[in-house]
Amino acid sequence: MIKIDIFISNFGNLGAQRVAINMANFLKSFYEVNFVVLDMNGPFKNYLMNDINIINLSAKNFNIPKIRVFTRALAYSNYVKTNKTNIAISFSPITNFYIIFAKFYNRRLKTIIQEHAYPSIALKDRGNASLLYQLFFKHFLVKFYNKTDIFITIANAIKEDFINNYNVRSNLIRIVRNPLDIHNINTLKNEEIDDFVFNKEKKYLIGVGRLSTQKNFKRLIDIFSKVYKINKKVELIILGDGSLYDYLKDYSTKLGLKNKIHLLGFKPNPYKYIAKSDIFCLTSDWEGLPQVIAETMICRTLIIAHKCKSGPEEMISNNETGMLVEYDDIDDFANKIIFSLEHQQEIQMIVENAYKFATNEYSLENIGSKYLEIIEELNKKK
Repeated sequence: MIKIDIFISNFGNLGAQRVAINMANFLKSFYEVNFVVLDMNGPFKNYLMNDINIINLSAKNFNIPKIRVFTRALAYSNYVKTNKTNIAISFSPITNFYIIFAKFYNRRLKTIIQEHAYPSIALKDRGNASLLYQLFFKHFLVKFYNKTDIFITIANAIKEDFINNYNVRSNLIRIVRNPLDIHNINTLKNEEIDDFVFNKEKKYLIGVGRLSTQKNFKRLIDIFSKVYKINKKVELIILGDGSLYDYLKDYSTKLGLKNKIHLLGFKPNPYKYIAKSDIFCLTSDWEGLPQVIAETMICRTLIIAHKCKSGPEEMISNNETGMLVEYDDIDDFANKIIFSLEHQQEIQMIVENAYKFATNEYSLENIGSKYLEIIEELNKKK
């Protein structure tokens, strides 16, 4: 049986981790799957099937920051040789390095690397990447991407960025969306909420993500402030944790909206809050292909997003499966929210269209079949 490693940094509450876990659970029915992590940190371990073996590269290696990248790389290379891994699939830039490194020492290893962010913007965002990492990526890591067998990315805009600005060969790149566990979302969205009361007399906007500069929840608060001036029955929920929690709390107070904006922190099950809300808002400075948009479609909640790089324009057909706003046009964003809250019967068709689209486009079976095709392609490759 083909032996496959699914490799991600940890079990943190990030989109790449969810995708890696979903794909490991799916591929287990077809191959011998091992789940490789750099450490065990994060809340998502329980979503991985119990009978999938976890390889923790921190368990038996020196955890000294300046050398652990190399000790872990050597440990993984030795593991690949001992385990006789056939194919390694990475789900993040740092784990891309590990599997390409292992390939140099194990020539028969086939590698699939992935990038889910728009690098020309993401690398300049100091809340996302340090200057040191930007230099490491641009002058070292990305130069090895042409050594991989397959390069998966999730959006056409990201593909073009890597081809035009980082000289990655176009014939290596495949576009494969991130899968959703639709059955699981449909189950979780109906769970009871015991830490927040949704008032039937009010309308709720919601945003979900890390409280970071990239997600720009300050922009969402500014939009909400404009909406609230027109509609006093609307409130805003923000799910997520991060370094900007106190800043956003203070900013809400400064605007006199302390009791109307609810920063509820990270929730392992965000779907039940999204499903109870009236509108999901995405106001990020940049994205890759935001998984939360597809998840919100499954929750049957209207999506309004602005056209950041990249993702929303590839995921949403304007006025068919959601609403798009020009980048940073907070006035038009607020107006679309106001209109939608006043015409909820009219926008219900958009919500239903989005649900039908997402259940097909992002189903685990649809995306999983594309991974199976790629794996079989590699397995035949000498």
